[in-house]
Amino acid sequence: MIQEADWDIFLKRLVAESKRAINAFSSEHPDEEVCYFAYDSEPCYGYVLTAFNTTRASLATAREQHDYHSRYLVDLLKHPNSAKQAFYHAKSHSVLPFCNNPGDFAYQHFAEIQFPEWQEFYESPDYLEAEKPEDDYLTNRVAHLFCHAIDRLVSEHAFAPLRLASPTLLGFSLHHHTPRVLQILNFPD
Repeated sequence: MIQEADWDIFLKRLVAESKRAINAFSSEHPDEEVCYFAYDSEPCYGYVLTAFNTTRASLATAREQHDYHSRYLVDLLKHPNSAKQAFYHAKSHSVLPFCNNPGDFAYQHFAEIQFPEWQEFYESPDYLEAEKPEDDYLTNRVAHLFCHAIDRLVSEHAFAPLRLASPTLLGFSLHHHTPRVLQILNFPD
């Protein structure tokens, strides 16, 4: 069973490894303008990916998604019964002015941080499966961990070595859940 004190250790490890990844990215890609940093994880497998997106890549993905989804939605709404499911279709094919999926980032798997304890705990007979995915213990604990890690990285100015876009988004994605933006750095004036 994972104890509460273990989460403090996981936080320290996540922050330290994130700083290493940020510094490595800054050294390896000094000319890249970073517009989004995110954690990407499927906690039951015990890993966290650090993902970086660039302004150029984000805009290219946004344009591609826009072109596809807007054409598809127009075609869907031509059908006689489209009004019955218009909200569902609009929700399913909505677009954003940036790439929000770490799996589509320019550097989607820049560094991998291992937490084998999570997988071991998830696979143990002590783990209680939740009725709804949003009530899952590990999912909620890892989301909590990511919130604290992002807060700590911001307060310790860990993103300073990067060439940051205006604005720069910070967030996370958990498997089968919508990616979440937690903070925004470098707001335009």
